[in-house]
Order: sequence, then C-alpha cells, then structure tokens
Amino acid sequence: MTALLALLSRFGMVGLAATATYLVVANLLMMAGTIPVYGSVAGYLAGMAVSFLGQSRFTFRIRKTQQHHLMRFCLLSAVGLFVSYAAVQGAGAAGLAPVIGTIATAILIPLMSFAAMKLWVFRHPS
Repeated sequence: MTALLALLSRFGMVGLAATATYLVVANLLMMAGTIPVYGSVAGYLAGMAVSFLGQSRFTFRIRKTQQHHLMRFCLLSAVGLFVSYAAVQGAGAAGLAPVIGTIATAILIPLMSFAAMKLWVFRHPS
C-alpha cells in the first residue's frame, strides 16, 4: 500500500509540473503576441514533454525509455485529448454547462492516465 501511495504521489507531482509548464509556456507565448490557439498547443506539447520525462524517469522509474514507450504515451495523450473534447461536447449535448465536462475531464483523465501508464505505457516486463 505504501508503494502505491508513493507512486501516486510521484504521479501527481509530475502532473502538477506538466500543468505548470503548459500554463507558463502558453501564457508567455500569448502575452508575446502569439495566436492563442498556437500558444496553447505549444504549451500543451511542452507539458507533454515534461510529463513523458517525469512519468517515465521519476514516477515509473524506467531506466532507458524506448520508442514503444514514447509511441504509447503519445497515443494515450491523444486519447486524453479526445476524452476531454468529448466530455465538454457531451455536456453541451445533454444541456449541461460546459464546466460539467471540464470537471469530468479533470477527474477522468488523471485516473485513466495513471492506470494506462502503470499497466501499459511504462509496464515493466514480467
């Protein structure tokens, strides 16, 4: 149980660092005059890089990342982006406020990501 709590703590710390990276990069670029959607995408990609490096090295302690780790991580990120989009669209289609979709995303994505990273993306060979 202690090992799982330590793993979850490391996962959360990396997630916060990736989120902070997104916010800083996106907002700095937008303040510098970059088109907002481009700034947001650049920030998202920077956050993804922090997340991949942090989750692989710090959280799941992969000594040498391989191409399949990166490919799986990118696929997981794309699925997360789709889930985020679908949650907001779904909330709107159901007549709910978009904030319901973003709250659902904030709950679903970390849970889905942790499970997928532990069981698939960075799974240690048995």
